[in-house]
Amino acid sequence: MINQSQTSYPDLSKVTMLVTGANGGIGIDIVESAVRAGAHVLATDLVIKEKLEAMKMGSDLACRTYDLGDDIQRDECLNWANEAAVNVLVNNAAIFDMAPLLEADLGQFDKLFALNVRAMFAMMQGVAKGLVSRSESGAIINFSSQAGRRGKRWCRIIVRQRLLLLAIRNQQHWL
Repeated sequence: MINQSQTSYPDLSKVTMLVTGANGGIGIDIVESAVRAGAHVLATDLVIKEKLEAMKMGSDLACRTYDLGDDIQRDECLNWANEAAVNVLVNNAAIFDMAPLLEADLGQFDKLFALNVRAMFAMMQGVAKGLVSRSESGAIINFSSQAGRRGKRWCRIIVRQRLLLLAIRNQQHWL
């Protein structure tokens, strides 16, 4: 939850930030803090709820719904990001479906992989390509779960997916 007593924020007036998974928890707090700091914020999630809609009034916040696990919608989101010249990506979208290995099915695995790995990778790549094409520096922030490091048996599938992608990201030297 955002620190409501915070009276000053860094100057983010030159930042255009895309926040995925923006509708709740960490995502909505990042959006709120970035807006307060003067950033132009693009927020996306499967559904845009009232709190996020209310933040749009009097701020530089734009909200759109996208299912980033769907290739067409993800490409539309990346087009939106590149048209806005996003220079900060907060890759926060994820689904968490707890099921032990013996109870999970391939459909569930495919859905988890589509958003938690494939979409995260595609968003990193798409925003990075935009930055490079504009000869601009920026930041890509990826969120993951600590559960994979703790080895909880009921969530190994989802967290191993995210850890795999973070390992790939750590090998990148293109920016």
